[in-house]
Amino acid sequence: MFLLCASVLGNTEIRHFRQIVDGQKAHCSHKLPATILIAPFTQTDPVTIASLESTKHNRQDKEHWYCLRNLEPGLSHELRISYAATTPSRFIIDIFSSSEVQQLYNLTNEHVLLGQEDAAEQIMYARVTVSYAGASHIQGLENDDVPYIFTLEKHILGLPVQALWLIAVIVVVVALSLLVVTPKLQAVINSVLSEPAKAQKED
Repeated sequence: MFLLCASVLGNTEIRHFRQIVDGQKAHCSHKLPATILIAPFTQTDPVTIASLESTKHNRQDKEHWYCLRNLEPGLSHELRISYAATTPSRFIIDIFSSSEVQQLYNLTNEHVLLGQEDAAEQIMYARVTVSYAGASHIQGLENDDVPYIFTLEKHILGLPVQALWLIAVIVVVVALSLLVVTPKLQAVINSVLSEPAKAQKED
């Protein structure tokens, strides 16, 4: 399944960033439709987006907004887009602080905070857009929706958190092989090598 996904979603765009601390705590806005991504790791299901060059879609179809929560100041985070290698596209990830989004869309604190029960926090926003990057004699390809998967991941020691789990599994497997498998294998080899010596002594 992993190899299948890797072949289908063969292209990747990555944007590294650190949390912008602007002194303003807020909630994800209800006025701005945004999917919430929570660190240290969140991955969306496959979604589709229209290219900026499309003549059959409106602005809402051409940009996707994401509200980034549970970010840790001082640590690096990664936004990653995976999409089909057969899709001639160029994805763009723009990152905004909460105050920048409020100014951009003329949101007030009332719009941002209304109807929220959990505590406010330092949040950020990401906007995803895509441009058609192909050159084809077939007309209308720029109107096709582009599927992609979006991932938010925190970095620890310069590595994505999911990579740390993989490294931990590898370390455990190597340790077990050295402590358990290798001694048993060595014992079998020694036993096999000692049999000719025993046979010669008996003769």
